[in-house]
Parts: sequence; C-alpha cells; structure tokens
Amino acid sequence: YINTVELVVQPDEVPENPLDGLTVYVFDKYTEGIIIGEKVKIMGRIEHVQDLRSKKHHTVITAQEVKYEDRKKLVLTEKDIEECKKFVEQKNFKQKLVSMFAPNIIGEENKKLGLLLSAISSPETKKHKGRINVLLIGPPGLAKTKMGQESIQLRRNSKYVSGKNTTGGSLTSMILNDNGKLTMHFGPAVLARGGICFVNEFDKLDASHQNSLLEVMEEGTVHMNKFAKNVEIPAPTTIIASANPRNDNWLFPNKITREEIPFSSLIINRFDIVLAFRNIMGEEAIRKFVDRKTEYDESHMQDESDYTFMEKFIEYGRTITPTLTQQARAYLGEFYVKLTRTDNNFIFNTRTLESIIRIS
Repeated sequence: YINTVELVVQPDEVPENPLDGLTVYVFDKYTEGIIIGEKVKIMGRIEHVQDLRSKKHHTVITAQEVKYEDRKKLVLTEKDIEECKKFVEQKNFKQKLVSMFAPNIIGEENKKLGLLLSAISSPETKKHKGRINVLLIGPPGLAKTKMGQESIQLRRNSKYVSGKNTTGGSLTSMILNDNGKLTMHFGPAVLARGGICFVNEFDKLDASHQNSLLEVMEEGTVHMNKFAKNVEIPAPTTIIASANPRNDNWLFPNKITREEIPFSSLIINRFDIVLAFRNIMGEEAIRKFVDRKTEYDESHMQDESDYTFMEKFIEYGRTITPTLTQQARAYLGEFYVKLTRTDNNFIFNTRTLESIIRIS
C-alpha cells in the first residue's frame, strides 16, 4: 500500500532499477496506523534475494526506519481535554458549537448539527458500524457544496471529489495493467480512511458507479477481484454527498416524495441522515436572512473559519464510548415503530433503526 518511496541508501547499493517491482519489508511499530496513499521515506538495508520457485534474483529492502512525510497527527493534551470538558459545562453548548461551524452560511442550524454528528460518529468496532453517512439534497445555490467543503475541515485526512469528473473505480480503487505490470490505484474514498470523503454532485455520477460506494458506506472496506488478485482494502471512511432533486427543484413546499430523490433504495438506505435544503419562502423570512447575511459579511469580510478547537473537540468526543440504557432502547424502538406506520413513499428497514441508534 506504499504510494511513494524515497530511497536513502549508500551510492554503491543503489540497484539498477530502484522502483521497478521493488519489495519493502516493514516490521513492528512501522506496520501500525498505515494510511493508504501516504508519502513515506524508508531507510533500510538493500538485499539481493533469490526466489525459490523461479530462481530469479531480485532486490528487496528491509526497512529499519519509516518516516511519514505529510502525516499530521492530532495529539490531545491534558489542557485540550480540560477545555473540552469546560466547554460542555456551558449552557446551550450545542448551539454554541453549531454557531462555530460554517459561520459564513446563515441559518441551517439543524443541518450543521447533523454534519457535526457525522464528524463525531459513534464508536466503530469490527461488528458494529459507527460511521454516520450524510446526504445533502436540494435545489442548486443553497450552499450544499460549501457546507460539505467545511465539513472535511473537521477531520484530518479528509478528501473532496466531484461526482462530475469521476467514476466508481477512480472513487474507490482500481487494478490497472501498465505495460504488463499490475498496479493498484486508490481513490479518495479509500485515501480518506479514518476521515470524511465529500462527494459533490453525487447525482451526476452514473448509477452503476454510485453502487461502488455501497461497500465503503456499510462495511468500511473495498474488495478488488481482478487479474486473479483478490484484495480487501480497509476503507473506514465517512461519506458525505451532495445532490439535486430530480428536475433540480422540489415539487411540493411541505413534503418530499420518493420519486424526487435521484437514487436507488440501496443508496438511500446507506445514508443515516438525509438533509433537505429548501429556498427561503415568505417576505419576512427573506428580509431576516438578508439582514443576518449583510451583518455577517460586514463583520467577517476577511475572516476564515478557524476549526482548531472544533477539531480537538470532535477528536475528544470520538474517544468516548456511550451506552444506551434499557429505557433509551425502548424509547428509540418505539420511535422506529411509529416511523414505519407513517404514510410516506420511503422505505424503512433495520438499517433505519441502526441509524437512529448511531445518531443517538
């Protein structure tokens, strides 16, 4: 899974073709926390070994030190943790946290809260998915893209990709035959492992390519089976996607029908939260929006969002493992039962119940 290798060796040890099929053996602590696609510098011993079957000789490196060139690990200090604890002791701390996220987008507090929940997610285990995937959907021009771009600043190693200019393979991974040599290429959904991958204009991606994300969204992995190679690639990535409804607008002012959502039921069910954006209606609401927008633009003309504290707050939140009481489980179960009784065009299944529990 090493993407780029810089060799640091003695001049008389350099092989004729240092990057031609080079094998690197990595041991102990250097095998932990590897993120696919990282640029690394490897220092070690170059050896010439013979393959027992083919009898051919080839060059390998036994790594003695590995340095990650661009890794920016977030380390929480005791002071950071103390600041987070003090923050939640304030009244209305949730509202204050929401106001700190995407402050240049006026209103939409519920949507901002949904994206913050997605950034923190719930505990992830081998048996239980913890990631909370979010779909932002609404007519063009309602800041869906901007809100998605802001969300990837909340978690390190997050990536952005345009659905207009990608395919399912380039979004996840591909095995390509380059002049007789098989090379594995990774897309942003894999490279954003442990972070967020924001797919802008997800509806512009062909339906068959949209399905390539199903495994990432549910299992947190990508399986490749090509050229007699069967590889399972870890991809515990949170997916946030934006899209327009069919015909680029909603048909009704107070409800949404299933036919307006341009995705299959398989795709919709993988999103734990669906946030619907609407145009502001009514003269009074429009005037209020204009006043708030003008006031913000005048006071923050040169400001950029600073997520230093929020990033630490989210990271600290991810270290907490909450448990549900029996009373809470009963309450959430009853809420799910009531959902299935409602008259609508959407499909509720066990994934919906799991989403409710993750969000809670």
